[in-house]
Amino acid sequence: MPASVVARKPKTIVLQIEVPIESGNMLDLEDGLQRALNEAGQLGTKELLELFEPPNKDPIVVNQQKWSYKGKVLKRYETMYGCVPMERSVYQGGRGGVTLAPLDLRTGIVGSATPKFAKTLAWKYSQMPAPAVKEDFATNHQRTLSNSYIKHLSDRVGALIEDQNDIEYDLPLLPEPVETIAIGLDGTCMLLCEHGWREAMCGTLSLYSANGDRLHTIYTASSPEYGKQSFMGKLDEEIAKLKRLYPQATYVGVADGAKENWRYLTKHTSAQILDFYHASEYLAGQQKHYFRTVKPGERSG
Repeated sequence: MPASVVARKPKTIVLQIEVPIESGNMLDLEDGLQRALNEAGQLGTKELLELFEPPNKDPIVVNQQKWSYKGKVLKRYETMYGCVPMERSVYQGGRGGVTLAPLDLRTGIVGSATPKFAKTLAWKYSQMPAPAVKEDFATNHQRTLSNSYIKHLSDRVGALIEDQNDIEYDLPLLPEPVETIAIGLDGTCMLLCEHGWREAMCGTLSLYSANGDRLHTIYTASSPEYGKQSFMGKLDEEIAKLKRLYPQATYVGVADGAKENWRYLTKHTSAQILDFYHASEYLAGQQKHYFRTVKPGERSG
């Protein structure tokens, strides 16, 4: 028997589930319990979504424009518990054209995903590649997703974050005073099928104590672009914030041998250091000039 709503109260919804106990295998029993909980989750999510439906068919005003009721249209919402089909009200402006669903606006639907599902999927994708996320959802949530959907939804979440330009954050309470701040940056060219080559950049701002212990690191990056303008703008802002907080700290630049990186870091730092990976490459290339290879049977020295 599927999950059911047994009561709707002013501030609560009461759900009922039945859990099969036919198997004597604990893993099978747990899988059955999860399936029952997912059914309840789908039903409960639908009940919650309906709370955001307009109470009547009266016109609404969005962005100073009047929108009129046009009926209900079926939409399949993706949730942590499975797909939830639901008919929701849609509205249209006086000149026709695109329609909108108040429910989607009020609940923060991302494409077809509920906020919790979009947040969870995007977090997993930030930690793992798409195939691993797909396996994780199948194994741990009994949810079947495609690699393309995982990437698409994560891109939409990322775009929403990019739009929040006024987001501020506070540094954590650090156990020791900040003595040195290392600013690092690097980039690589990426071939985007429809748009040709773009440059993807990332940077780090690492805070160190007088003993050389890393206390905290700030990470920043930009989507692939022509040149580095967006990325440099973000990094400039992060550096400016730190220099206001730690004006007495020593600022050191860390990068590879690219001239444009040094030109940028020279403006913000008092010293520049070639990163270990590239330094080791140069040393490996020079070793033949300092160390002669000893042939078999030949004495060294």
